[in-house]
Amino acid sequence: MAFPISPTDGQEYQTAFGSRYKYYASDAKWVKIGFYPTGQQGETGIRGDTGVQGETGSIGLTGAQGEVGGYTGVINFVVEGGSSAVSSGTKGNLTMPFDLQLNDWRVMAEETGTIYFNIYEGTYNDYPPSTKMHAGMTGPHIISGIKNQDLDISDWSSTSLSRGGLLRVEVDGSQSITNATLSFNFNKT
Repeated sequence: MAFPISPTDGQEYQTAFGSRYKYYASDAKWVKIGFYPTGQQGETGIRGDTGVQGETGSIGLTGAQGEVGGYTGVINFVVEGGSSAVSSGTKGNLTMPFDLQLNDWRVMAEETGTIYFNIYEGTYNDYPPSTKMHAGMTGPHIISGIKNQDLDISDWSSTSLSRGGLLRVEVDGSQSITNATLSFNFNKT
């Protein structure tokens, strides 16, 4: 316990534990005069009125605007023909891990040529997928080039795929292209 450093004669001091002491200058010492333990805490008093509200602070800076039409992800599908042009036919099926909305497509090739894709949707129960998602030349394709894209596929008959649904990629025809990547940007729904 720490008594006051420069006490005066007759000064009293109570410790945190309730012991009371009195200082006697003639003897230059503190003498215990009693024990007064702290009692139970009383009830909380009546709360006073709330003060006047201060002024509103200045408005902070506005943050940067997010990307409009941002994409959740990309589905990439690679087709290869080895040393020959990519052959026609089904190239694979992808199972969707969640509900999604296809937004656009992009095809890129290693060499100049022509390639046409058909895209089908379906369910596991209806395997193989047989519902074509687009009509005519709106499907992914390159004509005498190395790349092509369609950033608005709202003219497709369907762009929504459900969790567990299937997306089938088929090459309808190819000339001179031995390797191509088909990509779809999508939003998770």
